[in-house]
Amino acid sequence: MIWLLACLPGEVPACVHCAENDDVDGDGYTPAGGDCDDADASVRPGATEVCDGRDNDCDGAVDVGAEGASFWYLDADGDGYAGEDGESACLAPSASYRPDATDCDDTDPSIHPHATEICNTGVDEDCDGEADPCQWAGEVQASELLLISGALAVGSLGDGDGDGFDDLGVGLAGGVGLVRGSADWAGAVPDALVPDLEALAFASGDLDRDGLPDLALASSGAVVVVPGTMGEATTMADLVTVTGTASAVAAGDLDGDGQADLLVTTESGAALLPGPSASGAAVDGWALEGAEIRAVAVLGDVDGDGVADAALGVPGEGRVIWLPGPVEGDVDLEGAAGASGGIGVGGVVRAVGDVDGDGSADLLVGAPEHEGVGAAWLWTGSELAEQSLGEGSLFVTGSELGAELGSDLAVLDLDGDGSPDLVVGAVGAGQVAVFYAPSFEGSLSMDAADLVVSGGGGFGGTLAGTDLDGDSVTDLAVGQGGAVLLGLGL
Repeated sequence: MIWLLACLPGEVPACVHCAENDDVDGDGYTPAGGDCDDADASVRPGATEVCDGRDNDCDGAVDVGAEGASFWYLDADGDGYAGEDGESACLAPSASYRPDATDCDDTDPSIHPHATEICNTGVDEDCDGEADPCQWAGEVQASELLLISGALAVGSLGDGDGDGFDDLGVGLAGGVGLVRGSADWAGAVPDALVPDLEALAFASGDLDRDGLPDLALASSGAVVVVPGTMGEATTMADLVTVTGTASAVAAGDLDGDGQADLLVTTESGAALLPGPSASGAAVDGWALEGAEIRAVAVLGDVDGDGVADAALGVPGEGRVIWLPGPVEGDVDLEGAAGASGGIGVGGVVRAVGDVDGDGSADLLVGAPEHEGVGAAWLWTGSELAEQSLGEGSLFVTGSELGAELGSDLAVLDLDGDGSPDLVVGAVGAGQVAVFYAPSFEGSLSMDAADLVVSGGGGFGGTLAGTDLDGDSVTDLAVGQGGAVLLGLGL
């Protein structure tokens, strides 16, 4: 008997012995069951994907998630260095992928491991883990620095002419001049001059009340106010002479009236000259007598009464007197509060702001003749009327006989890192020492300085912090040679 099999209209006959249902390679999977290569038993659904350019697990993707694959990092900013984002693959997904993540900011092509570090920006341009400050270090010759021709003494003025750049007062052999700052400042001859005037010390403040700082200078013949807007040449007759002979001068509001006053040394002690006017007339003041004062500094508010206080150095007695504001008349300094140290202490006094962060203004005191080498102390505001200088928060000493360390002192941020640096002149050695971000506690020696600038005899007699090039990083000017260490961010 013969049976004829036929499909009803619309039916598809089942394939019993078709290749799709045959497991040719014996791996347990047929093409119909998902085996994408039935000639290779290692290729089947569920197989381990490996880096061989084939779809081993038959998921439709070649080498994706493969065993032995690497993680490739995306160079999103195109600088040749990749950040942390990426994907796992046997080969780089594209030319924008790298095998290592070394870029610390993959959104900025100027930042990568081989970029040039630009100091004082607060940015880690070369991805070394540090946003480096700029620091000169070791020993530097003053001749390597920018020079102001003929400058014997220097004093910070601030922006005296209102052009956005600091200016600098300089004492010259033939008079007193101003050096004007500018964006491309690179050394200069003073472009404003008062002839036949010797400058022993400088101070600055708005003394003529025009909204711009002026320069007050002490000389052997007078204390003179030079307006910050002074032109190319000015005669003594055009200036305000405020008192007679003085060796030191400081500016600040000591009488509490909101106007800058002058504190100057005199032959009989010192005088406070309230707010000199621009009239050209001498200004009467109040006498501070009872001690042979040779140095003065206006500190700011030490005692918290809202009025600035002052320090008066009496090196002949090895004493520093605290003068609290407001000063509203003559003062007898006999028995005044202060502190005593060795002979010569108080030859230099410098206001340095609140370096220890206790809320009170602090004071640097120099004794260039101390034990034949010179020394300096930091006296904190809280110590001012309580302890002797020998117990100050910081003691710095010279390292060679005749160094005269402490001939001038300053606290400035020379490397732009936001921390105060200590600058010490040693005029006998002809050197200036810089200690970067010291703790302002304990003891330091000239030998331990991070930077020493050497300039020969007399170098380091006066120091001034300024910003001549307007980059917001403090420049250091040094008298006797007129060297200027431009802001170390350049």
